[in-house]
Amino acid sequence: AEIEAAREQEMLESREAAQRAMSELRARLEREGAQSSDVQISLMWNNYNDLDLHVLCPSGERIHGGNKTSACGGELDVDANVRAETRKPVENVFWEEGKAPAGRYQVYVHYYKKHKKRRSKDPTKFQVIINQGGDPREYNGELSAGDPIMLVAEFNLPSPEERAETRRALEEELRAAGMDVPETQAAIAEVEEARQAEIEAAEAARLAEIEAAREQEVLEAKEAAQRAMAELQARLEREGAQSSDVQISLMWNNYNDLDLHVVCPSGERIHGGNKTSACGGELDVDANVRAETRKPVENVFWEEGKAPAGTYQVYVHHYKKHQKRKSKDPTKFQVIVTPGGEPLEYNGELSAGDPIMLVAEFTLPSPEEREANKRALEAELEAASRSFDDIGNEPKVDEEALAAELSDEEPVAEVPEEAGAPEEEDAELPSAPDLDALAGED
Repeated sequence: AEIEAAREQEMLESREAAQRAMSELRARLEREGAQSSDVQISLMWNNYNDLDLHVLCPSGERIHGGNKTSACGGELDVDANVRAETRKPVENVFWEEGKAPAGRYQVYVHYYKKHKKRRSKDPTKFQVIINQGGDPREYNGELSAGDPIMLVAEFNLPSPEERAETRRALEEELRAAGMDVPETQAAIAEVEEARQAEIEAAEAARLAEIEAAREQEVLEAKEAAQRAMAELQARLEREGAQSSDVQISLMWNNYNDLDLHVVCPSGERIHGGNKTSACGGELDVDANVRAETRKPVENVFWEEGKAPAGTYQVYVHHYKKHQKRKSKDPTKFQVIVTPGGEPLEYNGELSAGDPIMLVAEFTLPSPEEREANKRALEAELEAASRSFDDIGNEPKVDEEALAAELSDEEPVAEVPEEAGAPEEEDAELPSAPDLDALAGED
């Protein structure tokens, strides 16, 4: 029952996706003068590369660019981007209304050629919309140059007589209800259009919620990192560690030996056994090789403006559990990542024997882009500073009159500041994003 329910849900989602894609598909088909019918298979993608649509008929004959008109009645009437002509290509196979033979069809997509055009990067994402007797469905995929041909969909088509009988039965039901069939079809189209508008609005709202949640997660990570910065700076200064525009630091609160590992874009790993890397990064603090401190820190940095562009991965490894009092597992830790801008903070915990944990990934722009961003930020800060100076030149408030007015109000009790937390090795660390999802991506 669960499998059947999942299959029905998948079919429903495929139909809804096809309906959302229909307006773009119609526009491309009309542009190319392509045909539409009750059985039709179309391929769309969004760059200059040359993808090819292949359809295998029930007879075994294959319709494609080298066999556009088939014995089974299907015809490929649009073959796109043989030359790099458009960034919104479409390919289309159709049968005359009511003429597609019954049986099993297979739909393939082949990456034929990568054209040397700007904005034609791989992988190339595509959509296939299949109208199988009036029931459109959509399938998505992606291919890169050199990939093998991909089977995208299979479907069984009833005979033309069965399809015609189904249509007649529907028309009889409509007439029995006292409705004229053409008018009813127009009404159905109007209702469907309204339904699609509702679906699109709901999808837009869902995407907005996802984006808002993502932005909130980033904001919380930044705020947590700011709260942790004072403690981090104290530990880095104690160890004589370096700071820079690209820096990754690890803190925890017991005598156990955790290790910070950073994988550079080149694939080289910086850690205790490879402290100075060819990519320019350096591990300048390697803590608790012996059980030396209950407030350890490890630190990887690059010289200012020298960190190479690309994707970095940050791992934490529980290397050794020292036999010291107040060094219980699991050991909670914080990683503060400064990726050429605002610091981000991540939390996790490990016990002796746990596998190495992927904590964070980030993509760093080039040094030139980082410098341009820095100059833009400095310009914004300077403009804001000038605005504050202008505000300072405004007429001052009569402070004596204001004090006299406020003296009639009841005093408000001051709230004492929170006392600093005791130095506990398992003291609660600032909250941050859940690491389960990140660990699963490793």
